[in-house]
Parts: sequence; structure tokens; C-alpha cells
Amino acid sequence: MLCLATGMALSACSSSDGAGPVSPEGPRPGNLLGAPAAGRLAFVEGCAGCHASRDGFDLAAFDFTPTDVVRRGLAHVDSATARNIAAHIESFDVAPMPRAASPFQPGGIPTGQLHSFVTRQRDLDLEFWSDLFGTEGWPEGLTTDALLAIDPREVQVPLEMPRWSIDGSSEDWMPDLPIPSPLLDHGGSALRTALDAYYSSSTEENLIRTLGLFSEALEQTGMCSQREFFPCFDVLRWMASLGGQHYLREEPGTP
Repeated sequence: MLCLATGMALSACSSSDGAGPVSPEGPRPGNLLGAPAAGRLAFVEGCAGCHASRDGFDLAAFDFTPTDVVRRGLAHVDSATARNIAAHIESFDVAPMPRAASPFQPGGIPTGQLHSFVTRQRDLDLEFWSDLFGTEGWPEGLTTDALLAIDPREVQVPLEMPRWSIDGSSEDWMPDLPIPSPLLDHGGSALRTALDAYYSSSTEENLIRTLGLFSEALEQTGMCSQREFFPCFDVLRWMASLGGQHYLREEPGTP
């Protein structure tokens, strides 16, 4: 789907202080919680540039504790505002996933997981192939219908897909930068208008239209043709994060 693609205001949302997350099993300190309604407004105004859901759904879905939210927020807002945002995130009615979850990992876990002390790697591509087709060579009698019957969401692959958020890293789903203004303003602000329409009515049709305009703006502005690849990468990650959160909001078990 969008797995191969991608904070506040104009600065990075991911804290780079190196501190790890607070264990979600620990207590959720009530004294860190402020006013949820004020926190929602503050989040939309200050954080939505990188949190593509625009409302902080991802922080709730991946069980960021109030301590996590306040710590990360203090890099961008004052203490009272950070506590308000923490209260807003706590107000979500969502069954959280583990912080270390890889939400779109085909088959649940990568094939051929190895211990860190193993120096001679197995041929994981060959292992993937043999698990999928039951042979190390080309399977005899393989038909187009048989290939189409394979559900790619259930096939373990020898690649570990990203986690949602890793502090100070670009190897995660959460964008580090907001969408550049030239993309939002391109073509008479078509992308900006499409995003607003999607947030007003988060249908799959509006999502697909918005992602199409992302691709169109990237192509027509030449952003992904430059020697410096990080601006293009961050936009692709933003696109992936937007689409990923759309499907994470679906009812459990929805393909």
C-alpha cells in the first residue's frame, strides 16, 4: 500500500534529546494533564504540521504516555500548553498498540529473525521464496490465478518495516518536517484545499485524491529530482503517515 513511501509548526516534532519512552505499563501521572479542549486547539495550531492526522490520533494509538507527550512538547511549547496537549491525547477512545509495533508488517513479523550475535546471515531472500512457494526454484505449474490468490498482507517478508515513531530517527513513520509551502501552494493551492477537504470528510475517496495531488505536486515542482533527497523523502513519509493513519483508524480486522 503505502509502506514503501515519508513538529510542531515549522520545527521537527520528534525530540532528538535521546531520551527513551516511558514504559506504557507504568502509572499515567494525572498531574501532567491539563485541559483537553485547549489541548486539541493547541495541537491543531502547533503540532499538526508533522502529525498528519491533524488531531494527534497517532500519539493515542501508539500509547504515548502523558510524560512522553509533555517531554516532546516542551521542545516547542510552554509547560501549560504541553500538559493541555497531553490531556487531549489521553481523551482519545482508542485501543492502543505497543510502542514498538510495526503496524503494517506483512505476516506480523519479518521472516528469518536472527539473534544479534549471529555473524553469518542466512539467505533470507531464498528462505522467503521457499516459504512462499515450497521450492527453491521456479514453482512448476504456477499460474496467474495462483499468484493473485496470495494475500500480500499475510506473507512474511525478509524486511523489517518501520515503527511509528523513534526519537531522533528518520527510520520511522512520523514525519520530522511539515509539508513545504511550495507544494501546498502549487497549482492554486490544490493540495492545501484537498487536505482540508480530507480532514473535513475523511473518506477513502478524499484520501486517494489528496495522495494523487501530492504526487502531482512533487513531479511538477521537481522536488524529487534534486541532488538533496531529504526534502522529497520527508514529503513521501508525510504522505505515507497520512495514508497509514487513515487505515489504522478502521475497525480492527478491516483489510
